[in-house]
Amino acid sequence: MNNISQKISAGVDSLSAELFSFIQTLVQTPSLSGKEQKIQELIAAKLKDLNLEVDVVPSILEELKEHPAFCDDGIPFKDRINVVGRWKGTSQDSKANSLILNGHVDVVSTGKEELWHDSPWSGKIENGKLYGRGSCDMKSGLASAIFAIAALQKLGFRPAKDVVVESVIGEESGGIGSLTTIIKGYSADAVIILEPTQLKLCPVQAGALTFRLKVEGQSIHACMKKYGVSAIEKFYELLQAINELERERHASYNNLVSRSDECGSHQYWNHQRRKLALDGTGRSPC
Repeated sequence: MNNISQKISAGVDSLSAELFSFIQTLVQTPSLSGKEQKIQELIAAKLKDLNLEVDVVPSILEELKEHPAFCDDGIPFKDRINVVGRWKGTSQDSKANSLILNGHVDVVSTGKEELWHDSPWSGKIENGKLYGRGSCDMKSGLASAIFAIAALQKLGFRPAKDVVVESVIGEESGGIGSLTTIIKGYSADAVIILEPTQLKLCPVQAGALTFRLKVEGQSIHACMKKYGVSAIEKFYELLQAINELERERHASYNNLVSRSDECGSHQYWNHQRRKLALDGTGRSPC
């Protein structure tokens, strides 16, 4: 490790207590999709403390709905805000490059809170691990971007070109936050999305599609089952077809950037239902 790397590493270590405290505050601030305003205010205040140029950028349905990448998550657009902080570059060197550090503040549902050992918003630290909804995905990643800038500033560094921090909403439900920053013109020569990847570089990432299937059946008395139509049985056929399509797509897809199974093109994570309840009525044969 060269001298500059050692200085940066020491600078990061010197901020570790402050970093952990900030992550705890973020985790302790609930930020379900559509309710991200309070945490975005915290992010904006922190970026201002670092003397970054800060923009509060609302996601507005009318500006997004015609874009081909728009996905309507069905959540009202009232007060859905993104925060962008810019650390201005100092160089006119055309060879220098700008950078965006992107992270989202929204989190998925906590489910039944009684199934948690502690509150999902506890931010509890135990045995060197921090617990709570969003602690991994991805408030720690977003905080690491902010404190990377803090550590470099503390050491007296200045970027040659702009470094932009994007704190966005709606990632878990369609990506309207990042899409907003794109249509508003925020750009750079490179982007790092600070999702948890076990510190592996993932140049390609799977996309997502949200949909709802409605299957109609035909009710019938239990003693005349063969004359009815079971929506559950019909849905099972659809489920099998979807699973087969997924297998085929994973087996056949390749890209020029990454062929690794570790990250990106072949690793897909799904939110699975934890429990299924099924009521039924049976009849003995006559």
